Amino acid sequence: MIDLDAFTSEEMEIVLGCLLHTLHEIDDVTMSGLGDRPDILLKEIDAAINGAPASSFVSKIPERDRKPIWASMWAAIADIHAPQDQLAEADWARLEAWFSQLEVALGHAEPTASAAPAV
Repeated sequence: MIDLDAFTSEEMEIVLGCLLHTLHEIDDVTMSGLGDRPDILLKEIDAAINGAPASSFVSKIPERDRKPIWASMWAAIADIHAPQDQLAEADWARLEAWFSQLEVALGHAEPTASAAPAV
Protein backbone atom coordinates (compact mmCIF):
# COMPACT_ATOMS: atom_id res chain seq x y z
CA MET A 1 0.00 0.00 0.00
CA ILE A 2 1.10 3.51 -0.79
CA ASP A 3 0.49 6.09 1.93
CA LEU A 4 -1.49 8.84 0.20
CA ASP A 5 -2.62 10.62 3.38
CA ALA A 6 0.06 13.31 3.19
CA PHE A 7 -0.77 14.30 -0.40
CA THR A 8 -3.16 17.12 -1.22
CA SER A 9 -6.01 16.29 -3.56
CA GLU A 10 -4.41 18.62 -6.11
CA GLU A 11 -1.11 16.70 -5.95
CA MET A 12 -2.98 13.41 -6.32
CA GLU A 13 -4.96 14.71 -9.33
CA ILE A 14 -1.75 15.85 -11.02
CA VAL A 15 0.00 12.51 -10.50
CA LEU A 16 -3.14 10.63 -11.60
CA GLY A 17 -3.32 12.75 -14.77
CA CYS A 18 0.30 11.91 -15.52
CA LEU A 19 -0.34 8.22 -14.95
CA LEU A 20 -3.36 8.29 -17.28
CA HIS A 21 -1.04 9.55 -19.99
CA THR A 22 1.76 7.12 -19.21
CA LEU A 23 -0.19 3.92 -18.56
CA HIS A 24 -3.22 4.35 -20.77
CA GLU A 25 -1.84 6.59 -23.51
CA ILE A 26 -4.56 9.15 -23.00
CA ASP A 27 -3.08 12.16 -24.72
CA ASP A 28 -5.83 14.63 -23.95
CA VAL A 29 -5.21 14.67 -20.20
CA THR A 30 -5.99 18.20 -19.14
CA MET A 31 -4.80 19.88 -16.02
CA SER A 32 -6.75 23.05 -16.67
CA GLY A 33 -7.57 25.02 -13.59
CA LEU A 34 -4.31 23.99 -11.94
CA GLY A 35 -2.32 26.92 -13.30
CA ASP A 36 1.41 26.34 -13.23
CA ARG A 37 1.21 23.79 -10.37
CA PRO A 38 1.98 20.74 -12.58
CA ASP A 39 5.10 22.49 -13.93
CA ILE A 40 6.18 23.43 -10.41
CA LEU A 41 5.82 19.84 -9.17
CA LEU A 42 7.73 18.57 -12.22
CA LYS A 43 10.57 20.98 -11.45
CA GLU A 44 10.61 19.84 -7.81
CA ILE A 45 10.80 16.14 -8.61
CA ASP A 46 13.31 16.76 -11.40
CA ALA A 47 15.57 18.63 -8.99
CA ALA A 48 15.34 15.81 -6.42
CA ILE A 49 16.13 13.14 -9.02
CA ASN A 50 19.19 15.18 -9.93
CA GLY A 51 20.47 15.38 -6.35
CA ALA A 52 18.72 18.38 -4.78
CA PRO A 53 17.03 17.98 -1.39
CA ALA A 54 13.49 16.65 -1.67
CA SER A 55 10.74 19.27 -1.55
CA SER A 56 7.61 18.80 0.53
CA PHE A 57 5.87 17.16 -2.45
CA VAL A 58 8.78 14.87 -3.35
CA SER A 59 9.38 13.81 0.25
CA LYS A 60 5.87 12.26 0.26
CA ILE A 61 6.87 9.89 -2.54
CA PRO A 62 8.80 6.82 -1.40
CA GLU A 63 12.36 6.84 -2.70
CA ARG A 64 11.86 3.75 -4.89
CA ASP A 65 8.86 5.38 -6.61
CA ARG A 66 10.41 8.75 -7.38
CA LYS A 67 12.06 7.81 -10.68
CA PRO A 68 8.92 6.19 -12.16
CA ILE A 69 6.70 9.11 -11.04
CA TRP A 70 9.30 11.57 -12.38
CA ALA A 71 9.33 9.77 -15.75
CA SER A 72 5.54 9.83 -15.92
CA MET A 73 5.44 13.53 -15.09
CA TRP A 74 7.99 14.33 -17.81
CA ALA A 75 5.90 12.44 -20.36
CA ALA A 76 2.56 14.00 -19.44
CA ILE A 77 3.56 17.55 -18.54
CA ALA A 78 6.57 18.22 -20.77
CA ASP A 79 5.81 15.69 -23.56
CA ILE A 80 9.26 14.16 -23.14
CA HIS A 81 8.97 10.36 -23.13
CA ALA A 82 12.58 9.18 -23.02
CA PRO A 83 12.67 8.76 -19.21
CA GLN A 84 9.60 6.52 -19.17
CA ASP A 85 10.98 4.51 -22.07
CA GLN A 86 13.88 3.53 -19.78
CA LEU A 87 11.74 2.24 -16.89
CA ALA A 88 12.13 -1.34 -15.71
CA GLU A 89 9.21 -3.75 -15.46
CA ALA A 90 9.11 -3.30 -11.67
CA ASP A 91 8.79 0.48 -12.17
CA TRP A 92 5.76 -0.03 -14.40
CA ALA A 93 4.19 -2.26 -11.73
CA ARG A 94 4.70 0.50 -9.16
CA LEU A 95 3.05 3.03 -11.49
CA GLU A 96 0.06 0.69 -11.87
CA ALA A 97 -0.19 0.45 -8.07
CA TRP A 98 -0.12 4.24 -7.78
CA PHE A 99 -2.79 4.56 -10.45
CA SER A 100 -5.12 2.08 -8.75
CA GLN A 101 -4.77 3.66 -5.33
CA LEU A 102 -5.12 7.22 -6.61
CA GLU A 103 -8.31 6.36 -8.50
CA VAL A 104 -9.85 4.98 -5.31
CA ALA A 105 -8.54 7.79 -3.08
CA LEU A 106 -9.98 10.43 -5.42
CA GLY A 107 -13.31 8.64 -5.75
CA HIS A 108 -12.89 7.73 -9.43
CA ALA A 109 -13.11 3.98 -8.73
CA GLU A 110 -14.48 1.66 -6.10
CA PRO A 111 -12.05 -0.22 -3.87
CA THR A 112 -11.41 -3.78 -4.99
CA ALA A 113 -9.02 -6.47 -3.97
CA SER A 114 -6.86 -5.53 -6.96
CA ALA A 115 -7.12 -1.75 -6.38
CA ALA A 116 -4.32 -1.73 -3.86
CA PRO A 117 -1.59 -4.13 -4.96
CA ALA A 118 1.32 -4.41 -2.62
CA VAL A 119 4.53 -3.02 -4.06
